[in-house]
Amino acid sequence: MFVALLAKARLLAVGAVLTSMLLLLGFGLWQQRRAGALTVALRETEARVEAFEAAAQVHRAHIERLERIVSDAAAFDRDIQETEGADAPLDPRLLPAARRLWP
Repeated sequence: MFVALLAKARLLAVGAVLTSMLLLLGFGLWQQRRAGALTVALRETEARVEAFEAAAQVHRAHIERLERIVSDAAAFDRDIQETEGADAPLDPRLLPAARRLWP
């Protein structure tokens, strides 16, 4: 009788070990599929980040170009205001254009 109980206990132990191994194998396969999906998501996100970085670089270049234009326009305005004869009356034919440029 003791031997029969020992055989049943051994059989239960083997069954428990096999069940544990199957569960671990299933969990490992699930984690592997999950890691693959996360790798794909990571690559997609990295590609989006690179696109955003490229867009930011273009935006910075555009802002720098606009700053240069504004600076050049301000220098032009200063030059016109500070040159000799800047306070002289303007020719009546040029007055409308000047009023549109410098309101």
